Amino acid sequence: MYEKVPLARTVPLIYFQGLSKLVTPHSRQPRALSHSSKLRKPPSLPVPVETELLDICRKGEDQLYEFKGQGTAANKIVREVGAMLNTRQGGIVFYGVDDDGTIQGSDMSRQKLDQSV
Repeated sequence: MYEKVPLARTVPLIYFQGLSKLVTPHSRQPRALSHSSKLRKPPSLPVPVETELLDICRKGEDQLYEFKGQGTAANKIVREVGAMLNTRQGGIVFYGVDDDGTIQGSDMSRQKLDQSV
């Protein structure tokens, strides 16, 4: 006979109320998270349309947008993607755009770029 056992169980708060007597005045007490102090996920970046892409290229790179020209090594692109993943809002890497905003175009197919990254 097979019996299902949940791996994680909820523990009621009443279980921890006895521990408050064990805490000394000099020890640090943990703070309870209120609903307002929880981290909220920021909205994701929308995919820009063609006119917005041209405006972004004119304005240049910033914290949200990174330009990588043709022939950029995959490890440099991966480094930028990793850096953007560690921010709250993320970002977009434009492959085929030079650092000054000049659109060069891509020198490889999307599948080949995805495989190398």
